[in-house]
Amino acid sequence: MKQRELLRQLTKIADDKGATLEFVRHGGSHDMYRILGQTLFLPRHREIKEGTARSIIRQAEEA
Repeated sequence: MKQRELLRQLTKIADDKGATLEFVRHGGSHDMYRILGQTLFLPRHREIKEGTARSIIRQAEEA
């Protein structure tokens, strides 16, 4: 999955919850985002493996 597509999905999840996808900081190889206090770490690659993307989406839905 493309990183851009994952960010779109996370933004939609946040909007559905009445929140925003908040960028926190750049790390060495990951970026940190937050939805309602739930911290999400996204690898900074153009292409993110499907299993990793599903895991990040699951974490966002639990927020």
